[in-house]
Amino acid sequence: MEKDLSTKELLRNPEVFADVVNVHLFDGNRVIAPGDLELQPEELIYEKRDGNKGQLFSDVRMSCRKQGTVISLIQAENQSSICNTMPFRDLGYIYSNYNEQIKKRKRDNEAVGKHYYVKEIGDEDRLIPVITLVLYYGQDEWKRPLSIFDMLDLNGAEKEKLAPYVLNHKIHLIPLAHQSSKIMEMYQSDFWHVSMYLASKKDRKKREELFHDSQRRIRHPEELLDALYALSKDKRYLEVRSKMQEKEEEITMCEMAEELEQAGIQKGIQKGRQQGMIQGLTRVNQLNQRLIKDNRTAELFQATQDPELQEKLMKEYEL
Repeated sequence: MEKDLSTKELLRNPEVFADVVNVHLFDGNRVIAPGDLELQPEELIYEKRDGNKGQLFSDVRMSCRKQGTVISLIQAENQSSICNTMPFRDLGYIYSNYNEQIKKRKRDNEAVGKHYYVKEIGDEDRLIPVITLVLYYGQDEWKRPLSIFDMLDLNGAEKEKLAPYVLNHKIHLIPLAHQSSKIMEMYQSDFWHVSMYLASKKDRKKREELFHDSQRRIRHPEELLDALYALSKDKRYLEVRSKMQEKEEEITMCEMAEELEQAGIQKGIQKGRQQGMIQGLTRVNQLNQRLIKDNRTAELFQATQDPELQEKLMKEYEL
């Protein structure tokens, strides 16, 4: 859950969201601009068969507007692990988005005196398309289920026979760790860094070389560092994040890699100091135990005030 929330914050930025949409819907062409997008509420309300209200919560939902008219609703769902019911979940999101549009059409029509009752909406009324992209951050290959048919107890012949009658909704899965290099190079936003990190996660050397060589600008360092921390659990990303908050400026991936290295060095120094203190306390405790055992308590008390005597006694006991 933490991983999904952190990556969601990065996607809530219209620049990043538009980048993902352009790569996967328009082959990298800059068809959707950040200014075309408007963040929509995560909560979707729908009416159950018993008349009560139900709720669905989406991850990131944007309306896309061209020349003042909303032309589509695009939703990104983040998955850190494989979900065996994703085709049905996605169908629920899509239904709720369309149902929301139908309810709004009815309200708008009734406001100007149009009541269609059984028809619900007018013959001339049209809905805008709803598109869901499932962003998968896991390392395991998501082989199935990719469609409702993957979940049904039907053999090949039965599927072929029933195909015209059974809805076979398919999800639009984006396996971020298994994308081709051609697709990954299409990203122009900070999402490129997330994609590259996931693709090289199992190869630390490759990842470090990639980060050190990259001069790409990081436009949203705090959100990106939160996402990388969620994906790696490496606390250095949080330490660098606090520094970025103080600077309030863009940095390159190479500069961030250097900051991560420095954070690692400082962490190593601190750990070494802590280990040294623990070892020192252990030696002193062992010395005190030996002096008490040998009835040399007077020297024990004197050694607490005299470091030279304490060191001399340690040598004597070979500590």
